[in-house]
Amino acid sequence: MLRILDQFGKPIIRDRPRPHWRRLLAKYDAAQTVDENIRHWANADSLSADAANSPEVRRKLRNRAGTRRRTTPIAAGWWTRCPTT
Repeated sequence: MLRILDQFGKPIIRDRPRPHWRRLLAKYDAAQTVDENIRHWANADSLSADAANSPEVRRKLRNRAGTRRRTTPIAAGWWTRCPTT
């Protein structure tokens, strides 16, 4: 049997045996369903990244991104062309 030794080479003897596990009193906030986060998690699903990005979804995102780029000055980069004062 291997023993843990101290700096002098003597075996370390514990006063009492330590439990192999301890009860952890913690919880995950994201796992709780309360009034404050019901709306936040309403659109969560169990799809993987590949399944969520189907060709139909990607097409819709491309169309929306193009519209946003054409209609929003910052997204279109117009702010870089404005003279500074």
